[in-house]
Amino acid sequence: MKNIYQNELISSLCAVYEQKCQYIFNDFEMLLKSKEDLDRIRYFFDVDNNTAAVMAVLLCDQIAGNKFDVNRCMRYLGFETINYLEVSANLNELKKKGWLAPVRNNYETESINDYYFSKEVMNAILMNDKTLLDIIIPDNVIKALFSIMKFFKNIMADQENDYLVDAVLQYVENFRIFPIIDSILSNKKMNNSEKAVLFYVMVYTAAGIDEINLDYDLDKFCDDPSFPYVFKNRVVSEKSILFKEGFLEFNAPFLADFSSVTLGGRLKDQLQIDKSEEKKVFFPKFTQPILPETTADKKLFFNEDNQSQIDEVFQLTSDTYDDVITRFTEQGLQPGLTMLFHGAAGTGKTELVKQIAKQNNRVVLMVDLSLLLNMFIGQSSKNIKSMFSEYRAAVEYYERTPILLFNEADAIIGKRGVVQNISVDQTFNSVQNMLLQELENFQGIFIATTNLLLNIDTAFDRRMMYKLCFDKPNKTTRLSILKQNFKDIPEDLLAKASSDYNLTGGQIDNVKRRCLTEQLLFGTEKSNPEKFMTYIEQEMNFRKTDKAGIGFS
Repeated sequence: MKNIYQNELISSLCAVYEQKCQYIFNDFEMLLKSKEDLDRIRYFFDVDNNTAAVMAVLLCDQIAGNKFDVNRCMRYLGFETINYLEVSANLNELKKKGWLAPVRNNYETESINDYYFSKEVMNAILMNDKTLLDIIIPDNVIKALFSIMKFFKNIMADQENDYLVDAVLQYVENFRIFPIIDSILSNKKMNNSEKAVLFYVMVYTAAGIDEINLDYDLDKFCDDPSFPYVFKNRVVSEKSILFKEGFLEFNAPFLADFSSVTLGGRLKDQLQIDKSEEKKVFFPKFTQPILPETTADKKLFFNEDNQSQIDEVFQLTSDTYDDVITRFTEQGLQPGLTMLFHGAAGTGKTELVKQIAKQNNRVVLMVDLSLLLNMFIGQSSKNIKSMFSEYRAAVEYYERTPILLFNEADAIIGKRGVVQNISVDQTFNSVQNMLLQELENFQGIFIATTNLLLNIDTAFDRRMMYKLCFDKPNKTTRLSILKQNFKDIPEDLLAKASSDYNLTGGQIDNVKRRCLTEQLLFGTEKSNPEKFMTYIEQEMNFRKTDKAGIGFS
């Protein structure tokens, strides 16, 4: 903890955070008192005074696990209306830099509140090292394309993407040392939109995606609905050189089919795609890889009647997995492990998947449902098919079979109904049919989690080999979890908390975060027992209060 306390940047962030409800920008003396701290933050991030204050509050809120709320933050700092506009514009600039990343569990990112500060920003703060915010230039162009791909994925999650083209080209400028990138940026025959689309196809081709659907993807480049039409019209009328000069190619001969586009041979040759003898880097489009070494060890506690099945799952996904699959094949069974983890929220379903993967040295590929589901009829089904193709590529790439995880899968494996709204119900049903078909022939390790078993379509029952029910921890299990997490709280108080409150593991984690935040902000070495019980009561009862809360939680 001493290292954190000696970190001047964190001290300044906390100092501004403590003034968050004091309307400091309406009080000259308070603003003067905070000047040194604001200057330190402002210099570190190269932003103005107002943005520095907002960043300080949002960063501390993120550490504390509180919800991102930019407008509330600016209101309680005492900003005028004009400041709202200026700071919002500055935060959009941070999105362009990649410092703000979209919340992945949202289907669509609608506002700045659906973002969080990236790992790079958090690491730079913890190390008090401004150079960690610099973009690292890799030693080859393929790695550079992967960096650009990550930027694409983040920025395309933003609905307000009218600045996307300019932001992409601004980011790509950092990698101009590579001749192929410099030649595209310098090409005066292409307009900026065409350059951005070309880089988009390049990065996904380098990651092993051989076919790009521009009919769907062009809509992501601009809010203006005419953007896809203008782009395609330039291609068809041969005003664009993208296809005419072989930068891009249609898969279908003699047909301008934008649903099936590939990178042209001239660029593939320069990138040495399909020619390199080295193993390709796997960079998925529809899933988020969680490497076993990035998952922290965590001891999990479950009720005794659940533990035997959980132990069996650990065993099946260990080194015995290959033998099990061989036996399945010999008996004429489909060589795949499919599992459904169901139960109340906060009972450890997702964390168990991560710990299974860590213990057995397997990668988890967490499906990004926001990328799978699409408003256009038929496109979501194609995405499901592409996602399973991506998983099969991952099986070939990784030494040990990875785990395909559908987390909180209610939105995609819920009950099907009679088609009433063609654009919604038909899309949902076709997605489920494709998913059922893929699971019928699945080879690998598939795990879906859900909090709402009754909403799951019964057609998935026979496709799931294991169905594990996760009950809320009983009093004995709950006490074990509390002892594991609160070693500085008296045991009699932990026993009382376990007896009096029906806490889940997730709720206990929230209480632990509150206690750790208290220690960080107020410089205490141990948790306050009274506040520990207060945090538990707030966690359990916050939905029961009739009072209208004001200010920060």
